[in-house]
Amino acid sequence: MHNSSVVSLVSIQRLLVVLSLTLLAACGGGSGGGSGSDSSTEQSLLQPQLFIAGAGIKGPLAFATVELYELDARFEEFYEPGNPLAAATTNAYAEINGLAVPADIAPPYILVIDGTNAIDRNTGVAPVISKLVTIITQEALDSRKPVYATPYTTLADQMLKLSNFNELSLGNDLARFNQDIVQAIGFGIAAETDIFTTPPIITPDSTTSEKQQLVINYRAAIEALSSLLYKMSLPFAPTITTDMLLELL
Repeated sequence: MHNSSVVSLVSIQRLLVVLSLTLLAACGGGSGGGSGSDSSTEQSLLQPQLFIAGAGIKGPLAFATVELYELDARFEEFYEPGNPLAAATTNAYAEINGLAVPADIAPPYILVIDGTNAIDRNTGVAPVISKLVTIITQEALDSRKPVYATPYTTLADQMLKLSNFNELSLGNDLARFNQDIVQAIGFGIAAETDIFTTPPIITPDSTTSEKQQLVINYRAAIEALSSLLYKMSLPFAPTITTDMLLELL
């Protein structure tokens, strides 16, 4: 191995160690598919079509590409790249528009928001984290509430890929990931925060001061995590990006 490669590898390892220590110090303490018969197919086609609403938040990403995939553990990314079930874009207000849920393929789904050519509405420039991912379960779909992909849900997606995946235990696994993430790098957000269901922006459901405080704290944690990743990546740019650090974390 060349000396330059050794230096690069050591630098990356040191970066990850420092990143982990920095994050810990900053925390303070604080459905099955049907039988395939004609009758079941006709029944599924007659069911009301659902559309997924929501956004990618770091901060809100306008004009981002949105793709919905079937969760499939046979693939490295847990979905088949280039073969989405549905696709859409976020509008100027960072809202997902027209992402239809397929009637013939049941959850869980992987929602991927690519902000490579998007605009962070907070800053008016490209987002510091370009790819946000979240997992949509049957329970989440049935709630008919907006879905938000954040750096935290993206981290949970990475944890899922490293787990001993079993679809039957997916709900429990996601709950465990949520608890681990909130405790380890939640920057003091409340233990009842659910990174998959707590909206990181004020919504019509944020009707009480308690709910609004959860939103504010979750959003602040997202910005803090993103800022740390961005600052840690600067000395190594463009070799090491914030997306790579989030994946390695």
